[in-house]
Amino acid sequence: MLSIILVTIISLSQSSADTIELKGIQDIYYRVYTNDCNLCFQYKTHKNWSMPKVIDENVSEYAMTVTSGDYVHMVWIKQGRIYYKTNIYPITQTDTIQWERFIIISPYFAEPSFNISIDTKGEWINVTWSAPAEDNLTKVETWRRARWLGEPPDTWEVPRCLSESSLDIKQSNKSK
Repeated sequence: MLSIILVTIISLSQSSADTIELKGIQDIYYRVYTNDCNLCFQYKTHKNWSMPKVIDENVSEYAMTVTSGDYVHMVWIKQGRIYYKTNIYPITQTDTIQWERFIIISPYFAEPSFNISIDTKGEWINVTWSAPAEDNLTKVETWRRARWLGEPPDTWEVPRCLSESSLDIKQSNKSK
């Protein structure tokens, strides 16, 4: 009986091969992954991972970064749109995480989105992604949207097209 319980506990904490795991500044580890297309989040303060929390369902891609104060910034794609979420307060080893509501950050003219990434540069959060060109749906363009960390999570700069690529969408999908 004990071995069956252990197997169940282990299977709850397993994650997919495309797991993103990052270490914060306070020896807290963070993990996001998909489980049956559900975006799941966990954190580890000592030896054990927390129970997985489902952030959203039917997610196709995702990315995560951690900034000073152990703020977790997640982006994901669902039905071609980009969603963003972060925690409200800095995370400590004794806190439960309180999340902001999610925000849709992709504009309608830069969808459907794919190849998402998120990073930090100084005091800025940058999200980049690919999407079909507005005037030619067979071409792919790279988009960027940023926000200053001092602003509320729903205050984002206007999206910018970084390229006018001649890369064909069919070629882009083949290179994945």
